[in-house]
Amino acid sequence: MSQILQEVLAANKQYQAEFGDKGALALPPARAFAILTCMDPASTRPSTPA
Repeated sequence: MSQILQEVLAANKQYQAEFGDKGALALPPARAFAILTCMDPASTRPSTPA
């Protein structure tokens, strides 16, 4: 198993252990607020002069 995979799995176990009672949160989100992000490198290219 790769080192990266081991680190991800360990972090996931820690997150799961600390999740607590968050499973009882309201669904859908009570505040109806979301944040959308994009990691598309094409969206960060500087514009070229016309």
